[in-house]
Amino acid sequence: MKKNFVKSAAVMIAMATVVSVTACGGNGGGSGSSGSSEPAAPDERDTVTITMGRQTTANPKFPEGDNYEDNAYIRMVEQELNVDIVDQFEANNGDDYNRQVSLALSAGSLPDIMKVASKDELTELNENELIADLTDVYETYASDYVKSLYDSFDGRALDDVTYDGMLMALPATASDAGPGMFWIRSDWAETLGITVDADGDRCVTLDEVKEVAKAFIEGNPENVDKMVGMSFDPALTATSSDNANQPESMWW
Repeated sequence: MKKNFVKSAAVMIAMATVVSVTACGGNGGGSGSSGSSEPAAPDERDTVTITMGRQTTANPKFPEGDNYEDNAYIRMVEQELNVDIVDQFEANNGDDYNRQVSLALSAGSLPDIMKVASKDELTELNENELIADLTDVYETYASDYVKSLYDSFDGRALDDVTYDGMLMALPATASDAGPGMFWIRSDWAETLGITVDADGDRCVTLDEVKEVAKAFIEGNPENVDKMVGMSFDPALTATSSDNANQPESMWW
């Protein structure tokens, strides 16, 4: 059981899906290498079946023929790691999914990988010894990029899922709580002689946003009180006829 569990945890890290919990299941479809400190290459070991509790959305947009259990990402992971990912349950995010997690806990029938929504549920899983210590798995298999994301939280993210010095889950993170795109009045920028995105990478820093906002407020080409000339309204980040009457803008 532990061998299959470790493999499941490794897959979870490789998929870069920062889900909350890997549950201890006994549903492995094959055995892995043993007696060696180095894991066997994917094509040198039997295929391992991994069960998952899948959080879904009401109206997914898949290419024709694809679904949550069979799509380009899943097929890539299965091919690269020689695993077979099977959904033990699927439920829409929110109450439907949380209900399925509660049912799995009550029945004692947990998938190998699932997400839990609260620290209380994680603590319950840990206290009942239903999840495994991922400390060594994380150190061995997590990519430098994944580790850098967690490190950016100065230890707080991993500490929140660590019990008695053991990493018992992979925490979800939110690197950006705000919109990823915003609009700037390009006509104002031209009038004031402001160059936005000088390097052309279509990204701006918060300091650049502050400088442009300050210039707009002080210059205010249209002399409109309290108008900044920017919008962070997500509705304006879409291309539609609804925006036909909006001032000429640059979007990022």
